[in-house]
Amino acid sequence: MTSVSVLGSGSRGNAVAISTGGQTLLVDAGFSSKELRRRAEHAGVELSGLCGIALTHEHHDHARGALRLAEHFGVPVLASPGTWAALRREGRTAGRQDGSSGGRTTGLAVASDETPRRQDAGPPRRRVAETPSRRAAVSLP
Repeated sequence: MTSVSVLGSGSRGNAVAISTGGQTLLVDAGFSSKELRRRAEHAGVELSGLCGIALTHEHHDHARGALRLAEHFGVPVLASPGTWAALRREGRTAGRQDGSSGGRTTGLAVASDETPRRQDAGPPRRRVAETPSRRAAVSLP
């Protein structure tokens, strides 16, 4: 069964967990790592199965806890080249080079495409998590 859990949505932070087959992809991580873990636990999302974090763009309300959480769980961060460039300019990458915009994270295929919109961030991304039998797409404005 595939489930989608909104861990938060708003100017204070955004995060959506897509879980299937014991694996979880986090789309955006706009809260601290500690707060993301607390919210996941409250929502019944098992982060022990975290297989990656996909960022739609670099704003703090979407990316705040991504790198620390990824480091804690040893998972990749998937983001567009523009998002990585912005994070590097702000000194927020701590030398990480994950940067791919798609790929496979332990059984979940993750694809992305640009979705046009007006905002002062790099091109936003729609994230699609896919298993052989399920597909979930998340596009956050």
